Amino acid sequence: MKKEELENLKKIISKEITLERVCKAMNLSELEILGMISQLKHDGDNILVSKKNDSVYIMDYGDDFIENEHNYYINTSADEIRLGFISDTRLCSRFQQLSILNDIYKKANDMGITDIIHCGDISEGVYPSSSLYNDTIFLHDVTSQSDYIVDNYPYISGLNTHFILGEHDLTHLKKEKADIGKLISSKRNDMNYLAKKRQKIVFRNELGKEMFSILVLHPSGKIPYTISYKPQQFISSMRSEDKTDILLHGHWLQTEHLNFREINEFSVPSVVATTPEMTDRGDQNTIGAWFVTIKLKNNKIEKISPLFLPYYKAITDDYKKAKVLKLGGM
Repeated sequence: MKKEELENLKKIISKEITLERVCKAMNLSELEILGMISQLKHDGDNILVSKKNDSVYIMDYGDDFIENEHNYYINTSADEIRLGFISDTRLCSRFQQLSILNDIYKKANDMGITDIIHCGDISEGVYPSSSLYNDTIFLHDVTSQSDYIVDNYPYISGLNTHFILGEHDLTHLKKEKADIGKLISSKRNDMNYLAKKRQKIVFRNELGKEMFSILVLHPSGKIPYTISYKPQQFISSMRSEDKTDILLHGHWLQTEHLNFREINEFSVPSVVATTPEMTDRGDQNTIGAWFVTIKLKNNKIEKISPLFLPYYKAITDDYKKAKVLKLGGM
């Protein structure tokens, strides 16, 4: 693959463009272009590949988008948008719940959801060899964990996952100086790596007008006895100019929805069974997901209708027996 071709492709997709037009501009096949996009993503570019109507659109946000406080944009022509919110899947833990994750994705697809936002800790990360929790993971390095997620994370054609990293994911950076988000995103066009710990997602209409925003966070600390206390405290501290329409908190392993200062806040539960680390920390753990329908009027939110999808019982040793979910061609 020639370096000149990659640089030319980066220029072409610096603004949103259809895959068909890219192929014509470079006189290459779709397969060749998608191969080049995979290479750019592997090199660190945050490239969004999305399907709208009958066309595939591509845009390169570059490496700066991942590392800095830049917005992440999703364009849509719909006046009703359906989203899924999940967090803390902690894949590669012996306590992972891939079967439940698959079920969430199948239900999301049945409801017409096309975008799922993951609030961090997609992986269990790694522990020091001396840690009491080292034997709770079944893969012990960033390459094997990222490959496992690429091969096993549910895939449904037309359904995209947008994810940030949490503190467990970041253990790979500390140990091996490798960003697991980039490794996953480079091999899965449906999995878009946003940032470490936080990212603002902005939905725009076809003319580029901003309609609403979602701030995705993976905070630290434990949730107090009153689960709404920390979300309210966070919203109270926000400056008016920093306010967002929807606020998502991962990490806390709890579920709750409140409307405060005109912000719809969701504490997003986990998709992992209670681990020994959680037990030792005294963490309560709720398993489930949020499905949210957003109705727009005059390019503004008119109504938000949330649906909580709970799972009351984890599956023992699911990591040994869960099947891979793949619907449609990859």
